[in-house]
Amino acid sequence: MLAATVATAALCAALAGWRLSRGPVEIGLLTPILERALSRSDGSLAVRIGRTELAWAPRDHTVELRARDVRLLSGTVTVVSVPTLEVELSLRALVHGRVAPREVELRGLELTLVREKNGRIGLVPGKSLSEPDESVMLETLLGSGPSGGPLAQLERIALREGQLAFLDRERDDTWHLRAVDLAVQRSEAGIALRLAGALEVGAALVPLRLDGLYHPDPARATGTLSFEHIEPAALAPRVSWPALTELLARLRLPVKGSVALELDGSLRPRRVRLSAEGGHGSIVATELRARVVPIERLRGHVTLELEENALAVEDVVLDLGGPTVGLVGRVGLDKARTLDAQVTVSKATTADLLRYWPAETLPDVRAWITSSLTAGRVRDGRLQVSGRLSDSGGPDIDAVSGVLGFEGVGVRLPAKMPPARRLSGTVTFDRAAWDVVVTGGSIAGLDVVRASVKPPRRSAREARVAVRGTISGPLSRALTLVDASRPDFAAGLGLDPGEISGSMSADVETSFAPGGALDPAQLPLVVSARLHDVSVPRAYRSAPLTAGDLAVELRGRALEVKGQASLAGAPLSIAWRQNLGDGTQRIDVSWRADATARTALGFDLRPWMDGPADVRASAELARGAGTVDVFADLARSALAFPVLPVSKAAGTLGSAEAHLAVSAGSVTRIDRALLRTEGLELRGHATLAAGEASVRTLDAEATLGPVPPARTSAHLALSVRPGTKGRALVVTSDDAGTLFHALGPESYARGGRLRFEGLLPRHAAALPFEGHLDVRDITITRAPLLARVATLVSLTGVMKSLADGGIALQAVTADIRHRDTTLTITDGTAQGSELALLVAGTVDHAAETMDMRGTLVPSYYGLNAAGARVPVIGELLSGSQHAGIQAFDFTVQGPLASPQVRVDPITGLAPGLLRDIGRRLRTDMRLPGGSRP
Repeated sequence: MLAATVATAALCAALAGWRLSRGPVEIGLLTPILERALSRSDGSLAVRIGRTELAWAPRDHTVELRARDVRLLSGTVTVVSVPTLEVELSLRALVHGRVAPREVELRGLELTLVREKNGRIGLVPGKSLSEPDESVMLETLLGSGPSGGPLAQLERIALREGQLAFLDRERDDTWHLRAVDLAVQRSEAGIALRLAGALEVGAALVPLRLDGLYHPDPARATGTLSFEHIEPAALAPRVSWPALTELLARLRLPVKGSVALELDGSLRPRRVRLSAEGGHGSIVATELRARVVPIERLRGHVTLELEENALAVEDVVLDLGGPTVGLVGRVGLDKARTLDAQVTVSKATTADLLRYWPAETLPDVRAWITSSLTAGRVRDGRLQVSGRLSDSGGPDIDAVSGVLGFEGVGVRLPAKMPPARRLSGTVTFDRAAWDVVVTGGSIAGLDVVRASVKPPRRSAREARVAVRGTISGPLSRALTLVDASRPDFAAGLGLDPGEISGSMSADVETSFAPGGALDPAQLPLVVSARLHDVSVPRAYRSAPLTAGDLAVELRGRALEVKGQASLAGAPLSIAWRQNLGDGTQRIDVSWRADATARTALGFDLRPWMDGPADVRASAELARGAGTVDVFADLARSALAFPVLPVSKAAGTLGSAEAHLAVSAGSVTRIDRALLRTEGLELRGHATLAAGEASVRTLDAEATLGPVPPARTSAHLALSVRPGTKGRALVVTSDDAGTLFHALGPESYARGGRLRFEGLLPRHAAALPFEGHLDVRDITITRAPLLARVATLVSLTGVMKSLADGGIALQAVTADIRHRDTTLTITDGTAQGSELALLVAGTVDHAAETMDMRGTLVPSYYGLNAAGARVPVIGELLSGSQHAGIQAFDFTVQGPLASPQVRVDPITGLAPGLLRDIGRRLRTDMRLPGGSRP
């Protein structure tokens, strides 16, 4: 029986399937049943069906129930017309003998959703824009009706291939959605909505997807709307908030993203959050010089707080094809339309900065950037602005502040100054002021260690831009920079930057009035610099300055240089103060100069002076003219004076000082000079040849001694005047006895009036001279060499006179020539009542040796010389020199301290003529090497 039943059922199913495969089967019996199932039991909503049929669904391989020509009535008003309605019945209801739909799917539905002016939402059938009383309110459709009614089992309504329109009666605006696939699912949480379609925006169709949830009690809704390739500018006219409309109208680029919605029961938005990205378009910005900003890529998150009437920009990033701009802020959408925003900038060049700089924002900053910056980029920047949105949608800025980080920036400097390059740092600014801090860069090959540019605040009375900085690098490049910016300073130094080496680090301060041309020479300048390892090949008189460690201070036109160096290899300490305005200078120098250093400067004083001397000099000059005071401590020096019987060994006291007059950069006068050593004090004044170091005129006085056994000092007067063949030299003394010591060791005399007239060559370093010496009325008190000659020839009278008080000489004359260290005496004569003396030879002070020849003629109370006065016979008796009948030739040779004295006894025995013949024979027979036969 069971088998028969199953077989019968199977046969029936097969027959039904075959029939349905050939087309739908109309079942009129089900039409009233289905109408009652879809209608509300209270009669508020009724469903009318044209016909009902069963059809095969190839997609699901199932049999489905279809209703054709379905209308939804509210009273007598047709709310919705549906060409085809597919129904899935509830199996649970069928078990209990009831027909109740579980799912309903509509195809080809055209529906208009209406928002009335009172905010309520209703429906009208088709595309009709009915009057408000012809629409059915949404809450009427969504209400559940009496519990347990036929629709109680309805869980899902779907719409396929439909057309939806949304009418806003308040704005008289309609939105159209094409190719709609809609699914409404009821659950315990509310009614879930999923929608996909294409929104008409102008001539374009924008794909949309909506996922939402409607809560009936209390009435509210949430949803997320996803979209692709929508252009905000095309959407702007459809937005009901003017401020938002203005913002959207500026965005001319395709955007995709999503909108998170929170709506009230009337489907009015309470909160809208937009997440979007787009690119390859532009933004209109009439406030900028560029007016239109090209956009490569945009992404951001913006929230519209409708209850607070504000737009919150959470994060918007614009890629401008290199520069990147970020925006965070809040815009009020009320009448005040307040604006608070923070803009960040990165990867922008200075050209980009100018292109996108708001024209009315900090115009002085923009003007400085335009005129001064040549290259570089903004590393990062932050701009904080507040104000309001203007009627055009652009910002009206009330307050602005920010920080810009920059790198690789080039800055034009005034006049002929070289530009600054590769600067990096930050700019801080607000409406009142702006500051620049530089943390690195270069200028003219120097490193910019740090710097700051601080313009005055707008409220400041004196509008000047303050600049401070620290630079370091090669000293030659620093001087080149100084030469370009402050030629008066470079000219004051008198240095060639190309010849100077060393390094420097300098702190620099200046200020200038913004705007207009800048003259670097007129800028107030404060410089504090440290110079290291300074080298100047030709610092002074072609001598090099090396190992300089100097501190330089410049305040306005006041320059000060202090420090240590080495001049011509000798240690030097210098303090140099100069006014660059009037050229006045004060130079204080301490220098320990040895003979090598003095020679390098052209002051080789050897053999007069050897060894180091500590020299202090102070100069006060103005434009190459002024005075110099020099003091030299000669304690470490050895002194030897030509002709004079005075010398000083190293380690004994000695000093020299002078007051010099300078004109045209050269010493022209020595107004006051003083030399002091043990046994000598020399005072004088002189004039120098223009542009030369040689003496033109000289007047000096010397005090010698006392030289033991003398008890009083001798005085010398020296005069030098220009002459035709050189410089005329005149030396006079009131006590020539002190000078007698120069003729040999342990030789002394007293009294005597000395006069020496000679010539000095025009150009000579070692002070050579030649001339004639004339001494009157001198008394020889001690003469060891003369005593030895007298002893050798047994002249007891001469010896006795020397022992009893001296030998008086009425006249002493000689021709004297001095070259280098050698004193040459020719035609030397000494005439006295007791003797006559003829002398010739040389004295070498450097070698401390002498080579003298002489003839001693005793007087014998005048008898010896009387024969010379006899005619004819006198010459035979006295010889060619008229020495006398008896005369003794002698030589003095060897060290000054112990020379060897020889007397030729034969000359004392022969008459004068025979003496001359003997001298000639001895001279002619002298063998090589100075030996005699």
